[in-house]
Amino acid sequence: MDKAKPVSTPFPSHVKLSSKQSPTCEKEKENIAMVPYSSAVGSIFLSKPGIEHWNAVKWILIYLKGTSKMRLYFGGRKPVLIGYIDADMAGDLESKKSTS
Repeated sequence: MDKAKPVSTPFPSHVKLSSKQSPTCEKEKENIAMVPYSSAVGSIFLSKPGIEHWNAVKWILIYLKGTSKMRLYFGGRKPVLIGYIDADMAGDLESKKSTS
């Protein structure tokens, strides 16, 4: 991820993850087994990850790389706060629950 171009959002709004994207054949299972998915995410989305899940993790890592020099300063200069809020309506593809 060293040479990845930074992204401006923590997660792309067009990506929707689901357990239906988990590998269904042996070739897909072998392919995902070769990527460092579990070491990158710990216990988040660890059950049956698919390639879409790995691509989502890479997006987050690229975002973190691009924001690694951002800091929160107190005093001295006029503060500038950059933040994000995300919400969706029934965005969970399986349970149709909303996220905020």
